[in-house]
Amino acid sequence: MKPLSGSRLAGAASVLAILTAMGAYGSSASAATFATGDIFASVNNGHVNHYDSAGAFIEQLNTGQTGFTTGMAFDGAGDLLVTNFTVGNITKFSNTGAIVPPNPLVSPGHAPESIAFDTAGDFYVGRAAGGTVQKYTAAGALIQTLGTGGSDWIDLATDQKTLFYNDEGGVIRRFDTATDSALADFADNTLHGGTDSFALRILANGDVLSAAGSQINQYNSAGAFIGSYDITGVDNFFALNLDPNGTSFWTGSFGNDTLYKFTIGAFGLDHATQTLVASTGGNLFGVAIAGEITAGGPPSPNGGIPEPATWAMLVLGFGGLGAMLRRRRRAATLATA
Repeated sequence: MKPLSGSRLAGAASVLAILTAMGAYGSSASAATFATGDIFASVNNGHVNHYDSAGAFIEQLNTGQTGFTTGMAFDGAGDLLVTNFTVGNITKFSNTGAIVPPNPLVSPGHAPESIAFDTAGDFYVGRAAGGTVQKYTAAGALIQTLGTGGSDWIDLATDQKTLFYNDEGGVIRRFDTATDSALADFADNTLHGGTDSFALRILANGDVLSAAGSQINQYNSAGAFIGSYDITGVDNFFALNLDPNGTSFWTGSFGNDTLYKFTIGAFGLDHATQTLVASTGGNLFGVAIAGEITAGGPPSPNGGIPEPATWAMLVLGFGGLGAMLRRRRRAATLATA
């Protein structure tokens, strides 16, 4: 491949400047912060630790709300919502790491623990044992309170109405948000080597991953057990979220404050492809991944948007194609003259 000439580089730079001004891929300020694959770990004192995809520490976000932070979720703009479990509210960070006012965004009350978005940008909040699920608009207005009872960890199915949830017992339950009624239970982790039922995520094919305390379990869309993931000597698997590549996931233990990355389908012991010590003192209670895949939520804000280098190559490619066509037309004209 030939190196770009000075004039072509200048032309590409001009085009990229125009694309940036048009909002084609965001400003240079935002490009340095929440990058696809970045890892966010909920810890203590209102803090969330932010790492790059390789596990290098970037910054510590502070909700200013004190106490434990737990479940998190990204909205369609790439902004991060964080549950402040201890004080009963939720803080929103922009994708540049700044708190979005008002703070808190909403105050569900007793022990908010997890968040799940729908495609419209509204979000559900699961609350610890005895707490109901609440649904809010993107702006924080309460829409609905569901009669689920305990509902610590939640995820929304692609049909936009089936909510998977648990109350930290062994059973993964389901609820119809359209009719405000319980559905048949989905699966029981204690029947398949698990001790509990904590964070869960629905995969694109309908499979469900569940942090099951002593291990992580995977079920097919009908609730049949497929396999499990585990690390020798590690229990208290509590947090879980999907990587944006769709082929791996991160899970965390509050017993040793460590996050583990697994390849989906690589069942068995000690198959983690990456580890990250994200906290100390038993304070790791949630994980989120920028660009993470959710079954019922909005698409990633970066989906389908080429990187700057790709835009440059496209522009140069179109320029080269145009020049080739002009040469062919000129040759055809000379041949018929």
